[in-house]
Amino acid sequence: MKRCRLCPYRKHCRDVCYGDAPCDFARAFDSLDRKLKWWQAKAKAVEAAAKTTLEQRIFGDYVFSPVRNAFNSKTSWWISKKGYAVARYCFTANTDAEVERQLLSADSYIEMFEEGLK
Repeated sequence: MKRCRLCPYRKHCRDVCYGDAPCDFARAFDSLDRKLKWWQAKAKAVEAAAKTTLEQRIFGDYVFSPVRNAFNSKTSWWISKKGYAVARYCFTANTDAEVERQLLSADSYIEMFEEGLK
């Protein structure tokens, strides 16, 4: 049998280290491996969410622009109009589903923006 070079207790082979009574090193390694996989999955999910929600949405002359807050990592959405140097806050949403649900009422946000220009 091969010796497990990683095991500080010099157990023989992986089957012994991970058998009925695994050594402390085997337990610690498994725990770190699970944590690493969890953090990698979480990082991929956050990266995917950031890619999808940070795109401007255009409705005719109006554009809804996302702006990420540096202090709490939330994304607020602002409306502006072509030819104007004014933007109004609309809503805060972090996922595509929330953004799509809010943009179903884009007409009310456009109306709110036009009233603010008067």
